[in-house]
Amino acid sequence: MKFLCDRILVRLGRWLRAAGYDTAVAAADDADPDLVARARGDGRWLLTRDRRLVREDAGAGDPVVLLTAEKPSAAAAELRARLGVDWRAAPFTRCMLDNAELQPAGAQDRARVPEGVPDGPVMRCPVCDRVYWPGSHLRRMHRQLAMWRDA
Repeated sequence: MKFLCDRILVRLGRWLRAAGYDTAVAAADDADPDLVARARGDGRWLLTRDRRLVREDAGAGDPVVLLTAEKPSAAAAELRARLGVDWRAAPFTRCMLDNAELQPAGAQDRARVPEGVPDGPVMRCPVCDRVYWPGSHLRRMHRQLAMWRDA
């Protein structure tokens, strides 16, 4: 399952990436009809809270999901119920910035990890060169994803 989040749902898009889903985020200047066409062309679900987009730009059969929830936790529950999103599908396998699939880090990348970080897998984004390691933020995010999966 792949997603395209409109600008209203940027935070939700980051959480979907954290869960391992291929999730694109619309640019600020993307027009609504273009978003619908992009979702259709890329085989993505377009996620939005914009009722006008659904009413005026999306046609029957378009892969558009109108979310009613305002808070990320409620939107997470809505996606789980409506589309079967598994919030623990493949956690932390995609870059949070650019959505690329992460790769195991090499020795040079591991040298960029701060001192005192617990042992664990270190990953690297092949697009932006960002390095990911198992810090305390990762444990908190794992707990959040597990809560959304089990709620």
